[in-house]
Amino acid sequence: MGMSKMKIFKTRIAQTIIRNSLLFVGMFVALHVLLAIAFSIVLSLVDHEPLGGPSFGSWFEQFILAVCVGPFFETYLCQYMPFHYLLKYMRPRFIILLSGLLFGAFHLAYSPLYFTYTFWGGILYSTAFYLRLKSRPLLHTTLIHACYNLIGLIDNWLYPI
Repeated sequence: MGMSKMKIFKTRIAQTIIRNSLLFVGMFVALHVLLAIAFSIVLSLVDHEPLGGPSFGSWFEQFILAVCVGPFFETYLCQYMPFHYLLKYMRPRFIILLSGLLFGAFHLAYSPLYFTYTFWGGILYSTAFYLRLKSRPLLHTTLIHACYNLIGLIDNWLYPI
């Protein structure tokens, strides 16, 4: 009897962890969508160069690179590495700023405007990484990034420019 109560307890803990993780990821994806909307509103008010951004071949290639591969490598290089190596020497807010700059720099080839846009996304991802530092930050931040990219891909598929 005691063993089944322990099993129920462990199941509830696992369910709570999963629920909290999904809420965390969902909240940051929603924040990034709001950031993108705000950025679009600002851009609609001023004359600007084209935003730019990556272009891929097939929808399968887009999905693999933008949703599966890209978010992991960018999170590893732009969030994990700075926090892993610099947290002993710098305050988290400076690492978050540096990480945002690094993330933006990874996208600078598309346009300076795209750098600005991705810098703020990098700040958001770095903040999420820092908030989950003790609880699988690489996984959570990669999921946030992948979900946001998936929303962008679906938007581009449904409403091509």
